[in-house]
Amino acid sequence: MSTSDPIRLSEPIYETSEYEIFGELPISKNRGDTITEIVSEADKHDGEVVRITTNISKVCQRKGCFFVAVEGETWARIIFKDYSFFLPTDSSGKQVTLEGTLTRRILSDEQARHYAEDLKLAHSDRSRKEEYLITASSVLLMK
Repeated sequence: MSTSDPIRLSEPIYETSEYEIFGELPISKNRGDTITEIVSEADKHDGEVVRITTNISKVCQRKGCFFVAVEGETWARIIFKDYSFFLPTDSSGKQVTLEGTLTRRILSDEQARHYAEDLKLAHSDRSRKEEYLITASSVLLMK
């Protein structure tokens, strides 16, 4: 399969000419905070549901099972609640507003290897560094 053939394993639950919603319908209609704002107050938000508006930097190319959002030196990995939905693999560069739970974790060697291989990106090295993880229940993906 060439890079021009995106993988789309989940269909949106709601769609307009401007956006698609994956997962659950969002709780709020407000614009979300940035990754930088949320991570800078990670202790306050750890374990809480957050609402973030950001751009997708890289999406998993195997099946769209996670993506990474990068804002300057700040980044977070976004996975999907209960592994119940995925984003199209051609979503990189698009804006999203998501709702999900923020946690901090240390990557295992296996997780770091999986993420690095899927993204062809060194945001996950094998030094078991801490990462910010958001488990999204709702993702509004702009077209």
